[in-house]
Amino acid sequence: MRTWRSRGLRLQFLPAYSPELNRLEILWRFLKHYWLTPADYQTLDTLRERLDYIVKHIGTKYTVTFG
Repeated sequence: MRTWRSRGLRLQFLPAYSPELNRLEILWRFLKHYWLTPADYQTLDTLRERLDYIVKHIGTKYTVTFG
């Protein structure tokens, strides 16, 4: 812990269930509700292709603001 503190790192304890504080949960919400369409779930291949496209374009075409 001292080494971490000397490097400017600190632990941030979160409540047991706090999806609004978990960045992965926020990203997952954007995927499910905004970026994926029902057509993307037709087959596993179409879902993989769409997810691959989204991941490649995060930061340009697809953005999330963690606030």
